[in-house]
Amino acid sequence: MCTELTQKTLDNRLEEKMSYKPTIYIMGPRPGLKESIKAIDDSLDVVFIKTDWREAPNFTDVDVEKIEIVVSSHHSFGAIYEHCPNLRWFHSLTAGNERMFRYIGTMDVKPECFYTRSCAVVSEFVSQYVITQILAHEKCMFQLYQNHKDKRWTRTNLSSRCTSDVTVCILGLGSIGMKAAKLCKTFDMKVSGITNAPVKKEDRDISVDHYGLLEDLEDLLSTCDYIVNLLPSTNLTVGLLNGHVLSACKKKPVFINVGRGDIINDQDIIHALRANWISKAILDVSKIEPIPENSILWNEPNVFITPHVAFGPGTSSSAYLKQAEEYLINYKRYINNQELNNTVPWSRGY
Repeated sequence: MCTELTQKTLDNRLEEKMSYKPTIYIMGPRPGLKESIKAIDDSLDVVFIKTDWREAPNFTDVDVEKIEIVVSSHHSFGAIYEHCPNLRWFHSLTAGNERMFRYIGTMDVKPECFYTRSCAVVSEFVSQYVITQILAHEKCMFQLYQNHKDKRWTRTNLSSRCTSDVTVCILGLGSIGMKAAKLCKTFDMKVSGITNAPVKKEDRDISVDHYGLLEDLEDLLSTCDYIVNLLPSTNLTVGLLNGHVLSACKKKPVFINVGRGDIINDQDIIHALRANWISKAILDVSKIEPIPENSILWNEPNVFITPHVAFGPGTSSSAYLKQAEEYLINYKRYINNQELNNTVPWSRGY
């Protein structure tokens, strides 16, 4: 929702000039989004400022007083908000928001600007990563690849089952979690999921066979073949799977982490594997990134690591075009003084 100041500002500007189109400032490592936005609407003024998302942008050659709209990452929100006094709308291209919430947690008064995030493209890429890993494991692709490397033409120790016999437990049924649930259901998998609040029956999606809360975690873990973590990093989720929590698993599930690495300690992942609570850990995120060369994770046989790329490789021209299309729908809503899609409330905390 608009703050009173922002609403008044937009009302005044729209009365003065209905064709008002503020400059879009994109701050990130690659110019692909700018190019896609210009390809869709060349009349828009788009400024690209090259910067690492984890570092403060360089405003040396920019008149920060004129910056009203920024597209970047939650990592950069604090620095951008402090440097841009007239910021009215910040759009994050990344899935997480914890760095932004960590920043506003130090403020006495919450920011007087909109904060939105990309959903469609992020959800598509991350959910496809999840289903790829599930199918690769179910169809023994890891073992087959090793056999190929060893020049072994053998069918020994290969065990594949129908995906309709697979149960997936998704921790976090937000936009990404629901997209993953629908993909799993496309392959006739049984899907259970955990939400942070009860979901009314009329609001439940047919892709999810069973909804649960955090208090139901032990029961859901006991019945699943895959645990897919998509939870954000919050006070309730940090360390959620630490200790003996995974001992509740009865079917030695595969753990796929594409949420946040701080949901479980590295040592507890190793312990869960060696205790046969889980059979494999597929980690796209970790508590410390990049994972140090001396980490115990690298040498553990049943750990498969990818470098935070579930959404990271989404830099193709088609991915940028989809992001641009989603963003420009909101841009049109912004200049027409309409409520924005995918708004993240300051009070939510994730």
